[in-house]
Amino acid sequence: MVGTGKALINRACAGRNAVVPAKRLRARPFPLMLACALAGCGSGGPIDGPYRHDITDVVEDANVCFELKEQDCVERVGPAVFAVGSNDAFVVAARHPAAAGGATIDRSRTEYFYIVRALDGPRKDPADAVRGPFSQAQFEEQRARMALPDFSREISSLK
Repeated sequence: MVGTGKALINRACAGRNAVVPAKRLRARPFPLMLACALAGCGSGGPIDGPYRHDITDVVEDANVCFELKEQDCVERVGPAVFAVGSNDAFVVAARHPAAAGGATIDRSRTEYFYIVRALDGPRKDPADAVRGPFSQAQFEEQRARMALPDFSREISSLK
């Protein structure tokens, strides 16, 4: 495969928009998959139990979802989630919502959410378990009242 490691990562992470000759992909798919995995593109990571911080194509699409046994993941908090945390009772998330028009995210605004794990499940309506959006002041009030967990992981490039 011709190119630098950075070029491989860019091609591997480009998703459907990548223009890579099929001959090259058939000949050596492993280096592309390895480059993508090392670069952190594709799926995010587990939060706790069935909850995932999921990143599908670009980091701005990061969300919190409930992973089903069939490898599907049902969204609980939509993009762009940049911080998550959990304890036995709750999952917390902070996000920058979409800007007007929806093409970009509005980093000047932050919305906070929490998920009541006891009310959630694989076939449950997310509205039953998800609370928010809250402002920072409202969220801090909820955190104190409900003993919500701290944020334990964040995507610094989104913050």
